[in-house]
Amino acid sequence: MPRRAPYSYDEIVGRTVPDPSGSYRPTREQVRESQHRGQSVHHPMAPDEHALAMRIYEALQADSHIDMAQVEIVVQDTRVFLTGDVPGPSTIARIEDIVGRVHGVDQVISELIIREPK
Repeated sequence: MPRRAPYSYDEIVGRTVPDPSGSYRPTREQVRESQHRGQSVHHPMAPDEHALAMRIYEALQADSHIDMAQVEIVVQDTRVFLTGDVPGPSTIARIEDIVGRVHGVDQVISELIIREPK
């Protein structure tokens, strides 16, 4: 039977670190940030990236039905990374559609997830 790929931090550490109990464990925020396919999440934005981010926020604010409370947008060159959680799949589709239509966006990389009901 083939071995499945590890999914959690604990599984990865268990397979790769000689003494996992003595190793450094990242915070949840650090783990979330590391899941951007090797991209740096926090970086100083160039003026054109900042202008693009502002156009994206304006486009999203124009739709009063979108809940952006838990959504983070990061712009790198002409790529836009979306992370966070939203109420449902239609919100994910709407955000991706709006962001993709903003002038200057070449690629939308969405890691949005559906928020669990409280």
